[in-house]
Amino acid sequence: MADLTRSIAEYKRKLETSCADMGILGENFREELRRLPLELPSIFDGVAKAICSDEIANAIEYHQALQVYLHDCEIPVVASVMESTSSSSSKNGKKGRKKSKKQAEVTEEPEMSTDEPFELVVAPHKFFAAIEELRNASDELVDTTLDFEAEAAEISWDISLDDSGTADAGEIDWGIETVASAEPTAAADDAPVEIDWDITTSDVVEPVSEASASEAAGVVEPVLDVPATTGKPTRVGLLDDNEFRTRVLNDLLELRAFLRQRLVELSGSDSVAFANQFQGSSPLLEQQSTSRIEELQAVVDHAVSLLTSKRLQQLVLIKTSERYLDRHVASLEMLTKHMDKCRREIHGLEDKNVDLIDATKNVQPQINALVTATKKLKKELEAALPPLFKGYKVNIVGEVNSL
Repeated sequence: MADLTRSIAEYKRKLETSCADMGILGENFREELRRLPLELPSIFDGVAKAICSDEIANAIEYHQALQVYLHDCEIPVVASVMESTSSSSSKNGKKGRKKSKKQAEVTEEPEMSTDEPFELVVAPHKFFAAIEELRNASDELVDTTLDFEAEAAEISWDISLDDSGTADAGEIDWGIETVASAEPTAAADDAPVEIDWDITTSDVVEPVSEASASEAAGVVEPVLDVPATTGKPTRVGLLDDNEFRTRVLNDLLELRAFLRQRLVELSGSDSVAFANQFQGSSPLLEQQSTSRIEELQAVVDHAVSLLTSKRLQQLVLIKTSERYLDRHVASLEMLTKHMDKCRREIHGLEDKNVDLIDATKNVQPQINALVTATKKLKKELEAALPPLFKGYKVNIVGEVNSL
C-alpha cells in the first residue's frame, strides 16, 4: 500500500509538471490544448521584434560589407555579344550580297533569327532575403473580435414611429386595389375571373440611378470596429507560414556561423594581420572588434532560441497536426489512468484488510482457548515426567514458554 501511495504521488507530480509546461489547468485536456494556439500571434510578434532589431540589421550590414570587399560584387549584367560579332558580320555581308541577289530570284522567304547569343554573368547569392521581407512587412496585430452590441446600435433600420409609438399603418401601400362592383348577373357569374398578377416577361431591365442606388445602399450599413486591411502582409502572418519560418531560420543560422567565424579570426594569433587587411576599406570593417562581434552574436543567438523554442514548436504542432494533439492528450490521460488504477488497488487492499480483521476477530477466541490448553498440558507434563527420570526435575523449553 505504501508503494502504491508513492506511485500515485509520482504520477501526480508528472501530470502537474506536464500541465505547467503546457500552461493548462488539467481539467479538460483537449479543449485547453485547442485554445493554446491563440497565443501564437503574441509569440510571433515577439520573435519578429527580435529578428527585426537594429542589432540584427547591423550584423547583416557587416556581412554584406565583407561580401562586397571579398568578391567585389557588381550588379549582374546580361551582356549581348552581338556587338563583338558585328565587325565580322559586316565583312561576310559584302560577300553575301552577291549570293543573296541570285537567291532572291529563286526564293524570297524572309529569314527569322530568334536565337541571339548572350553572355551570362552569374549573380552572387542574395543572403537574408527572408529577414528583409520580414522587416518590410507590417508589424500590426489585427484584432478580429467584434462588439455586436455596438454594431446593432449603429445600424440604421429605416423604421420611423409616430408620437404614439406605433407605426403609421394608414400610409402603407399593400398593393391591393378594391373595385366597387355592381350587382352580379348570371353572365358575370359564369365568366372566368381574370387576375392581374402584375408580372411582365419583358427582357428590358431598367438601369438603377445613382440616387436610388445610394438610397438602397444607405438603408443598412453596419459599422464594424475592424481595422482596414491592406495588401501589405503582416509579420505575424508571414511567421505563421512554416516554409517562411524555415527560410528565416536558415538566414539566422547563416548569420550566426558568419559571426562565429569572424570571432575566431579576430581572436586568433594572426588577428592583427586579419584586421590590417581591411585598412582603407569600408569603415564598418575597420571598426569591428571581438567585443562588438560577441554582442551581435548574442543577439542572433537570442533570435534563434526564440524561433526554435519548444513552446513555439508545440503550439504550431497543436494547431497544424490533429494527430499530435491526440497523442498529447493520450499521454496526459494515461497518467490519470495510472493514478486511478493505483487508487483502485489501494481501495481493494483496504477492503481485504477489513475482511482479515473481521476474520481475526472471529478466530481469536479459539486461539485463546488453544493457548490456555497448551499451558495446562505443559504443566501436567512437567509434573508427570520427573518420576521417569529418577526424580530429576524436568523443564520443557522452547517457544511454548512464550505463549
